[in-house]
Amino acid sequence: MNIINVAYMWSLEWFRLLYIRSIKVNDDKDKIEGNFRSLLYKSVCISLFEKDKLLFSFLMALKLMTIEGVIDFSLINFFFVGGVKSEYKAEFPEIKSTADTPENRAKEETEVQNWFTKLVWTKVEELDETLPLLKGYRNKFKDSVLKYNDIFENSKLPIEEEFPYVLDNFDPKMKNPIKT
Repeated sequence: MNIINVAYMWSLEWFRLLYIRSIKVNDDKDKIEGNFRSLLYKSVCISLFEKDKLLFSFLMALKLMTIEGVIDFSLINFFFVGGVKSEYKAEFPEIKSTADTPENRAKEETEVQNWFTKLVWTKVEELDETLPLLKGYRNKFKDSVLKYNDIFENSKLPIEEEFPYVLDNFDPKMKNPIKT
């Protein structure tokens, strides 16, 4: 948090005293950690500017869920950093057209190329390579490019659309992207 504002610095002594207070509040060893987390959260929030409290809550929740193994760190990292590939070495996939005439096929390819760039394909490949949860997604995406294009071009609310590929252990609406 001190990156957000230099006023946000807490000493090791402050954390030690907070931990001792959490022990005094409850002698039950199983509840000490929960008490410490609660005291830490409340004590830090008291000293934060209002605008930064939500960010702190989010960061603390992510850290706790990572420690407990509920969320895979590679997913969080990819969410924040995105892909790190800067070169587009990937072979651009051939689009499987469903058009009946060469004119319609050319129209489809032009529409798809408006959003499905080498950068997009590189990101899809990186998802496939980086996140164990999305292994094999590259081929599924490639086979469904026209459906994704239809969602991209024609949908007012893409989140309500039926996606061509849904993971067994992943909510397509991103409500529950957790490790199973």
